[in-house]
Amino acid sequence: MDPGSLKHYHEHEFDPQDLLNDFALPDTDKTLHEEIFLFPMKTLQTLTSSGKIAGKTLIDFSSGPVISHLLPICDYFSDVIILETNDFCMREMEKWRKKEEEAFDWSHLLEHFSELEGDRYEIDNFHRIEY
Repeated sequence: MDPGSLKHYHEHEFDPQDLLNDFALPDTDKTLHEEIFLFPMKTLQTLTSSGKIAGKTLIDFSSGPVISHLLPICDYFSDVIILETNDFCMREMEKWRKKEEEAFDWSHLLEHFSELEGDRYEIDNFHRIEY
């Protein structure tokens, strides 16, 4: 393959809200929602609560403005650093972290995670993450 033919998809404007509205709303296809969000969240919650995953610094290279995989692990690392592929995703996650009005509503996943944790989880722990 000629290296000159490679495309640079993230050079153009991207609206992360479109991605989230298509795949992360509570009324998304149940199977898709389970596979993309709930299964990874449950698996990571099991691993962290067993002590198999912990450390000082976690560097997450996310592929979109998604928080579900970070919920189970943020209490088990002193520092969580999120690297994003573009500024649009970083800005979307920052809106949520700062509790801005136009941020995506993740309450459905937070409720599910709270149930997994036995209602002991406090979401303000997650808002300390750096981008």
